[in-house]
Amino acid sequence: MISRLGIDRRCVAGMFLQVLVMHGACDPICEASDAANLARHIAGSELVEVEGADHWYKGRQQQLLDAVTVFAVKAGREKGMCFCDD
Repeated sequence: MISRLGIDRRCVAGMFLQVLVMHGACDPICEASDAANLARHIAGSELVEVEGADHWYKGRQQQLLDAVTVFAVKAGREKGMCFCDD
């Protein structure tokens, strides 16, 4: 996937970013292996596969929102940020 996007692996190999890579388990366009490969090449990334989701997450928006929220809160806590529901 990285090569198909025109991204040189050397550009992401040394990166450490908090990146959430999402993949719909029923995606007819992007293969799960592409999402896994992308996540594997970005240190600090997290891969979340949304069960039953297609490429557009139709009918799975709440699962998408929940995954992003969990990731953002976790990343914020790691940076020392606090949230009003803590």
